[in-house]
Amino acid sequence: MARSCAPPDGYLQMVKGQHENSRVEIVLFCFLLILHLLAVPLLEYDPTDISPNPCLSLLGRQVGISDALHVPEQANSFSVYTHPFTRAPVIMGTSPAFHQQRVSNHLKMDMDKLKAIFPSDSKYFWKELSLLSNEHRDWHTVSEALNEAQNRRCQEKRRGVSTARKWLPQDAKEAKRVLDAGSTFVLPLHINEKPKPGVTGSPPLADELPAPVKPSTHILWCGVPTVKDMSVHGESALISLPVASVAVKASNPDSHLRCFSEERLEVLEQTLGRGFVSTDQEGCAIVHQDLATVLCAEHTGIVTAELHNWNWFRQMLTTGELKDHVEAIEADQVVIFVAYTGAEWTENGLEQFYRDMEPLCAILPHLRLYPSHDEFMAVNLKFPDIAAMDRIAKTAPPLQPEPEKDEPRARWFHMEYVPTFKTVGEYRVHLCGDNAVSIGISKFVRDKLEVRSVSDDDFAWFSKSQEEQQKKRQELCDFARYQRKKLLEQPNADKAFESLRVGVRIDIGVSEESPEGRFFGLELTRWWNANHMPAFVLPDPYTEASLKYGRALAMELTGRR
Repeated sequence: MARSCAPPDGYLQMVKGQHENSRVEIVLFCFLLILHLLAVPLLEYDPTDISPNPCLSLLGRQVGISDALHVPEQANSFSVYTHPFTRAPVIMGTSPAFHQQRVSNHLKMDMDKLKAIFPSDSKYFWKELSLLSNEHRDWHTVSEALNEAQNRRCQEKRRGVSTARKWLPQDAKEAKRVLDAGSTFVLPLHINEKPKPGVTGSPPLADELPAPVKPSTHILWCGVPTVKDMSVHGESALISLPVASVAVKASNPDSHLRCFSEERLEVLEQTLGRGFVSTDQEGCAIVHQDLATVLCAEHTGIVTAELHNWNWFRQMLTTGELKDHVEAIEADQVVIFVAYTGAEWTENGLEQFYRDMEPLCAILPHLRLYPSHDEFMAVNLKFPDIAAMDRIAKTAPPLQPEPEKDEPRARWFHMEYVPTFKTVGEYRVHLCGDNAVSIGISKFVRDKLEVRSVSDDDFAWFSKSQEEQQKKRQELCDFARYQRKKLLEQPNADKAFESLRVGVRIDIGVSEESPEGRFFGLELTRWWNANHMPAFVLPDPYTEASLKYGRALAMELTGRR
């Protein structure tokens, strides 16, 4: 007797329902998987973001980004995400485009612009840049840190490390390391020379700037004019730099040269006067070195600046409005930077200005003057400088030990004409910190002062060998650094030599034209009072001294040096 194989009706209905449920689950799962794969590359991963994501609020459950995606900080050739529902690993490829999209999202930048700035196809570079931008999402901060990391790599010339001007993964990794530590790069500065014959142009000047933070220091720049018109060739030639609008427009959008836009310089010419900015019809301008420096300081992003001329300050101080103006500034510290490159300090009222400012600084504890009153007086009286250099000369170790004397002879004040000033000239070493920004040499020829950048031939009095000449040049730089170091060790350094922490120009002579010739210090001139001679000793675009001093000033005033 044959048995019927047909299942009961209830069983068929149960199986049919299960099949229908399975189809629904499969369709729903495929839909969620497709949605997940489309959404993941566009999501910004932030471990601290726990806000609900509407893209993942399915099946009545809201899932936060950090809840839905678990992204490891370090991945090799792929990234692993945890599926928000099944918790199964989902592997996604990490092509450059994937990381580029993440960087674009982090920095809020257009993809095409990002690729133009970083023309690299290396997925490892973009991966490191993605990790960097995930932690530091300010474009200016990331850009400056990357530029400094690349500059450092190219300048240090370490074995096995490329010095080519291209973006490498280690640039992004080093930038992240520095920014994570909250520190800045210390880059070696190189002495600039005029291009050698046969070499056209000069390499672009890199913007070596610290990572910006929220500004808490505000500079009130007080420009005290020493000439009436910067365009009139004469005394202004040593304290001015030419700026061409064509070079400014062709510069990188983040370059410090954008501080000197044609529109801004025209406004400054009207407000400050032609004693600080002088423009012409072709878009070229002659800019005072101290104005260029404060513009570069503002460009760092760690200080803000407000520019006024000498008449504005005198009027505000006379009417009593300066106190109200300073109190209205939202900053932890306000610094009045008295920019003065002249020597006549009694006739223009600067001495009285400092005296009048003392009560105001006492009332407003967050207000200070730079340079200080003590240092300003040291500059103009010269006695502290002369006494300090005399102490340094007395305590300097001798070239050869001298025999002891029971009764040293009496000391006499002695002046002597040194013929090498006329034959060799006077070396002028500009230091920013301990780094030589430039070395100039000057001497009078037919009663006219000639200034130019130093070359190896300017040490021919010591040796005919180029190698020996270069060693003597290095000795000159070391001698200038020694002078600055000893000046900062003086008992009165905090009062008389405070600004030397930013920079100084040391004028140096040589005793005689022979291998026995020795360097000796003539004079020190603080960086803010010294003629930088940019048009004579610096390469185009002549802004390197202002860029270095501006950066150092910003870091000094904010306590970051």
